[in-house]
Amino acid sequence: MKHINKIISAAAGAAILFSSSSSFAATGDIAGNLYYTDIKTYIYHSPITSYNIGGKTVIDAEILNWHYGFDVYWIAEDRHLDITDKGGDFNSLQAMGGGLVESAEGEVGTVFGPYYETDIVTTLNGSPIESYNIGGRTFIVAEAMRDFGYNVDWDADARTLTITKPMDFYKIETDYGTIKSTYDHKRKTAYVISENNLILTDENYDQYELELSSGQTLQGPGVGDSYIRLSDVQAALNAECSLVEQTIVSHTDWVNGISYDTPYYSYYIDLKFNESDMPEAKPSSGTAGLFGPRVQADIYSLPIDLVVNGESVPMLAIAGGKTYETYVWIVDGKIYIPKYTFAKLLGYQY
Repeated sequence: MKHINKIISAAAGAAILFSSSSSFAATGDIAGNLYYTDIKTYIYHSPITSYNIGGKTVIDAEILNWHYGFDVYWIAEDRHLDITDKGGDFNSLQAMGGGLVESAEGEVGTVFGPYYETDIVTTLNGSPIESYNIGGRTFIVAEAMRDFGYNVDWDADARTLTITKPMDFYKIETDYGTIKSTYDHKRKTAYVISENNLILTDENYDQYELELSSGQTLQGPGVGDSYIRLSDVQAALNAECSLVEQTIVSHTDWVNGISYDTPYYSYYIDLKFNESDMPEAKPSSGTAGLFGPRVQADIYSLPIDLVVNGESVPMLAIAGGKTYETYVWIVDGKIYIPKYTFAKLLGYQY
């Protein structure tokens, strides 16, 4: 553990943060007193430097950068400190071991120094959050993180304040329902939508066409990134199809003795159809479809399982003659599965 002096002093010019205090307060003015406390504050499962400012807990915002799963950027020209969640619950080994924590030891409830006003705006995930200058560093109010969707849980017996993400911190609306997660699965990639039937190849390398309800297929940047809508699969198979949500609990043990359980949502696609009533594909005309412009956009890539008539089927793609397991894509709110997976369901080579 590191220790700080009992009295923290800071020049007015060193003040770093936006405060929601009275509009009559000036940058560098004393905003209030810091108090000795025995409360320990955790982000996910790692302790973080925190102080009591009279009924509220403040945490060191600058150390959130990387070690606690956030990006922290200082934008000097705007006098703006931007804190952005990286989309998971990562903690570095340094954070988990407690080596980044500074503490002030003294009689609980007594004053050991001041904190200061500032004119700098601090934002969390794009919105302003109450924050102050303590010894020239940025501190944000931990309890205020509730307003940003985080869990801030107080354990009176353990004297701990723990900040975590709820299981539905991120929500993705799809044509088969809402997908909820503690991870941000969004990524930017390029894809092309083509006006084309599904081309299927049998074991003799003869090609066939299967008409799709949407009349569209999607090609991503990779050779194996060819997708079709789940709704097209359902229509072609005259199937029952639903997105099934489950709650999973993952247990984690670290070599430093930290142990915890993490609940999260898991999903699978439940597809039921009559296997004796497969759709009929026609011999390919050899006519190329119309390809739209290349689009650079955000998509969601998720590890969603597929269950076909009660049997688990891997989501497979093919590239260079080799198959590999891949993810479901969500584009513009629609679920897409790999074309290769559907071709195999129909009994085709690819």
